[in-house]
Amino acid sequence: MVYTEEAASLSPNSISLSHFSEFGNWFGQAFGEVNEMKIKCPRLESIPLTPFISSLSALEITDCSDLTSLQEVMEYCELLDCLVIEGCDTLESVGQLPSSLKRLQIRSCGNLLFLFEDGEANHINASILQYLYVSGCRALESLTSTGQLPEALKHLEIHNCSQLTTLGQLPETLKHLEIKTCLDLEMLSSQDHLPESLKHLSIVHCPITTLSSTGHLPESLQHIHIEFCSNLTRLSLGQLPATLKYIKINHCGINSIADSLLNLRSLQEIDIIDCPIRDFPQGGLPRASLRVFSISSCEHLESLPSSIHTLNSLQEMRIVNLPSLSSFPQQGFPRNLTSLFITSLPIYDQVMRRLHKLTSLRNLHIGGCQNAVCFPKEGMEMMLPTSLTRLTLTNFIQLRRLFPHGFRNLASLECLRISDCPNLTSFLEEDLPSSLLALYISNCPNLTIHCGNGGQYWYKISNIPYVEIDTKYIHTPEPVLSHQ
Repeated sequence: MVYTEEAASLSPNSISLSHFSEFGNWFGQAFGEVNEMKIKCPRLESIPLTPFISSLSALEITDCSDLTSLQEVMEYCELLDCLVIEGCDTLESVGQLPSSLKRLQIRSCGNLLFLFEDGEANHINASILQYLYVSGCRALESLTSTGQLPEALKHLEIHNCSQLTTLGQLPETLKHLEIKTCLDLEMLSSQDHLPESLKHLSIVHCPITTLSSTGHLPESLQHIHIEFCSNLTRLSLGQLPATLKYIKINHCGINSIADSLLNLRSLQEIDIIDCPIRDFPQGGLPRASLRVFSISSCEHLESLPSSIHTLNSLQEMRIVNLPSLSSFPQQGFPRNLTSLFITSLPIYDQVMRRLHKLTSLRNLHIGGCQNAVCFPKEGMEMMLPTSLTRLTLTNFIQLRRLFPHGFRNLASLECLRISDCPNLTSFLEEDLPSSLLALYISNCPNLTIHCGNGGQYWYKISNIPYVEIDTKYIHTPEPVLSHQ
């Protein structure tokens, strides 16, 4: 034995080994029945073949940087259900996996080239492996040298494998596919289509040009998340699967979502960020089930779906930073909205005129209006919804005052946040709503100077249970001195 800090700990049916470089005959005799074994031995070159190896159901191998092969020990693990390998830099292949294995996780094995090697095709087909997770294997070029994956595989995740060029033949049983930061991966499957059983698809930071060479997605797909894939310009050549519930497309080259979205009767959420789309498909968005609609930083988008007011199931709406948006639908917002987030829009006045009709709105966030001097705008019919419980005003660069008429009848308002309004100098001329429970003010220097004990606006905020100014909780505040 080499290390003085070597240790072996045993709990019922579980053993943890650390800092051993070799094992003597004592090892196999010292422990009885063991189902789980954890090994963290940097100088260990091979896993000891003990009598209890054949009874293991879980094996975790961590930071065994001299370990070169697992083939021998794998042959004896007849009941192994879960295998975790992490930080084994000299390992080049996992080898032939036990036929009992269902879960395999491999992390940070820098020299791993393949998970399975040539000559194992029959064994791979017979494998019952259902869950495969691979992360941080920088030399990995392919999951298998044969191009085949276990036919029982249901869940596949691959993260940060920069040399990976192909996933091989994805099995038809696959339900969950998640790929992140594989910078050489240009196609998802060596076949011409994705598995028809696929329900969850997430691709982040990969140079893929298409999701499927046929241009069509699996009819069972429910969740699609594409992010930082600048080479991808379309999700599908035709209609999207009617089973889709979630669509999230962020920072991609997609300029068209689909020919139509009306067939997506199960769609609950659509989230689009920083994509070069100019408009939505004819017919607009599905009306029956959509709960969340969010679109931001799409600089070429000129209009929103004209029938947006008919989305009676919509509860949350986010419209952010759309510099080319020229008009808002004449009929206004969906009537059942409970949360609305609006910022950096060139049609601020059009949006404000339609707010008072939202009788179910509870949370309103408005920001990024560069020209407004008064909120709501004085002299215009811009009343805030009386149902509001939370109101956030942020990044109004020119804002100087709050117009009291717009705040009338906010008897349910509980939380008010005001931030990044450097020229705001006054609160409402009338008292703040008596229902207010929390007030947050930040980066509003001309306002906060008057909010200390004895300040001009202290009497307006002293009865509010929670007041926070520039991240400081004001409970028994010190007087704020005015600049001379």
